[in-house]
Amino acid sequence: MDKGVVVLEFQGLGTVGRHRLEIGDVLVKINDQVISVVQQVANSVVEVRRDWKVTIRRGGTEIIFDVFL
Repeated sequence: MDKGVVVLEFQGLGTVGRHRLEIGDVLVKINDQVISVVQQVANSVVEVRRDWKVTIRRGGTEIIFDVFL
C-alpha cells in the first residue's frame, strides 16, 4: 500500500503553500520524512523552519517542491 496523507482542506497554511498544493494531493514526504499519518504532518509544520521540502503525489505523478515562508 502506498504511504501518504490526502489533502482535504487548508488551515493556517500560508498562500505560498496553497499555491502549490491542491485538494486531493497526497502528501508523501516533508523534509525527507515519509508521511503516513496526519499527526506527522502536524509535527512537521510546527517545527521552527522557514522552508520545507514537500513531496506530493498528484494523478500518479510524484512532485517535489520547496515552500518558503
